[in-house]
Amino acid sequence: MPYNEVLDKLKKLSDTQDEILELLKDISRAFPRNDFDEPDYDGHRKYHQQLIRKAIQDDKDRQGAVQGVVKKGLWAGLALMGYALWEYIKDRLK
Repeated sequence: MPYNEVLDKLKKLSDTQDEILELLKDISRAFPRNDFDEPDYDGHRKYHQQLIRKAIQDDKDRQGAVQGVVKKGLWAGLALMGYALWEYIKDRLK
């Protein structure tokens, strides 16, 4: 293989390596920095896990609140119907 071809291939390889390094720098900017000012890949993953756990807990809390309102509404309806029945019976017995 001629010397010029080897140099061309090495140059292309070096350029490709530079492109890969630039892409890695761009990707690493998406991650928060740790105490050593390096991308914190594990911290990023943990942050998303925390968000998911919080979203699940929020859904459970919301569901519990809706169930509480429905139960109280049903009890209030039953109490109102019971009171209406009581008044109806009182009026019929007079």
